[in-house]
Amino acid sequence: MCFHLRLILLSLLLAGAIHSQTIEPKPSEKAISEERISSLREVMEPLEESNRVIERLFAQLEKADGEDAKKLLLGQIELERERLHKLQENFRDIIGGAEAAEYEGESSHDLTIEQLAIDLVEPISRAVQDMSASPRELDALRERLKLWQQKQEKCTTILERIQRLRTVTEDAGLGIEFDLTQRLWEGRKAECQGQIGVLKDQIRERESKRRPFLETLSDALGRFFRTKGLNLVLAMLSGVVMFYVSRRLYGMVRKYSPMHRQKASFASRLVDVVAGMLAVLAALLCSMLVFYVRGDWLLLTLVVLFLIGAVWAGKASLPQHVEEVRTLLNLGSIREGERVVYDGLPFRVKSLGFLTTLHNPRLEGGEYRIPVKKVMHMISRMPDDKEPWFPTELNDWVHMADESYGKIITQTPEQVVLLKLGGSMKTYPTAEFLQGKPENLSHGYRVDLTFGIDYQHQKISTTEVADILEQAIYQALIGKFDKQDIRSVKVEFKEAGSSSLDYLVNVDVSGNLDSRYHVLSRMVAGVCVDVCNERAWVIPFTQITVHQA
Repeated sequence: MCFHLRLILLSLLLAGAIHSQTIEPKPSEKAISEERISSLREVMEPLEESNRVIERLFAQLEKADGEDAKKLLLGQIELERERLHKLQENFRDIIGGAEAAEYEGESSHDLTIEQLAIDLVEPISRAVQDMSASPRELDALRERLKLWQQKQEKCTTILERIQRLRTVTEDAGLGIEFDLTQRLWEGRKAECQGQIGVLKDQIRERESKRRPFLETLSDALGRFFRTKGLNLVLAMLSGVVMFYVSRRLYGMVRKYSPMHRQKASFASRLVDVVAGMLAVLAALLCSMLVFYVRGDWLLLTLVVLFLIGAVWAGKASLPQHVEEVRTLLNLGSIREGERVVYDGLPFRVKSLGFLTTLHNPRLEGGEYRIPVKKVMHMISRMPDDKEPWFPTELNDWVHMADESYGKIITQTPEQVVLLKLGGSMKTYPTAEFLQGKPENLSHGYRVDLTFGIDYQHQKISTTEVADILEQAIYQALIGKFDKQDIRSVKVEFKEAGSSSLDYLVNVDVSGNLDSRYHVLSRMVAGVCVDVCNERAWVIPFTQITVHQA
């Protein structure tokens, strides 16, 4: 047996030498091979010694006379055979290295499918284990090495104790038991040495195969984009294409459907909602089918878990979803075709859907697309046919409460820009513009003026003055502007003021003179002064008269 073992070792060394001549190994592999040969030599010596001991015990067994002696020798032979078997396993493990451990199914992790909460999570668990397999296996080997080193120390302690006990007794029976016990613990110590050698060899080999972190990360990212990244892109593309095709097909069906040609009804809206849900479901199933066909169980499991989580989370928000469906079916507080106020501005509900469209025809860019969850709590009402959607239009002239006056050149849901005379522009946020009470002059307006004459003309104040002023103002206006733009001119006695007899002048003009608002005011005042000059009417000023008692 010893000869055969020597022959095996010699063959291994010779094969290694031939291999080294034909293929020059890498420096790291060469160092590992030298360390492995050293480990084999360390195991070979106790293995040869065990063979010699077995041969010697068999020789003694043939010469033994008593049954007790034969029984003792057979026990020693059995212990030595166990020790030899362990040493042979160590010898083979050193030759096999890490590959032999992997072949035998050694694994440092203890996770099993039974320990997982559900079988559905197994692909995720397996992926996480694969990512951390190498560090965990190395840690497990180090833990096992530490355990066998502790066992070796215990064996050494026990053998030293046996030697101490031998020195204090000369009993022959105890000596035989001491021999058996010493053989047992020497065998165990040899087993520990063999295991330590095997584990050190495996640790060295695994450490030599470890690569830099950046290289490992780069390879991991490359593998991801070649496999799972590609699967994810294909699944997303297929889902988007399926959703787009489904919506396009339904759009074609909707175009020629008799149900949708008429005014939107409850049935047509119900079909629209169901069609939208089916399109989303088809897109999800198409994406999952890509994972299934390509065998990517990890991503398929993640999608399934995501859907289960979404359904579970949807239980708490079920009333909100019910309200959304009621809104989509035009059964909620906001309804299609009605008027609603959004951000302080009036809008018509142009269409109800997952993206609801609000439209104001008077505003540039006056169309919003808003998610249904943001509009489902709004309250709409039926608009009146004569109700304006905004008080002004582009190019209208307005007079504001802050005395600003100009032409509107921009009005959007965000801002209104006023072009004033002289070229300056004033910008209002749209909501503030409405609060500024704009007076639209482009559809016609009235110029009001209060004019007074002195009390010395009191006799003609209610009979002649008003008619004279009215005729003079009218003739002056039609002489400067088109007659059709002057709708009416009225002058009426207003009151007897503290210093004058006052008259109220009202001039109504069309919207064609919207840019002449201030010009008309000044012109009417000038005509009144001219008439007073022609008639020698005194224009009073405020006086303070002191009367002495």
